Amino acid sequence: MTWHKMIGYDNSRSELSQTFEQVLLRIDHPIAQP
Repeated sequence: MTWHKMIGYDNSRSELSQTFEQVLLRIDHPIAQP
């Protein structure tokens, strides 16, 4: 489990954490972006 997944799990009820995780997913997978 990566550090941002732990953060997302710890704050799973926070909308901000969900947005934060989405940003990190973009960073983790830049190739997926157009």
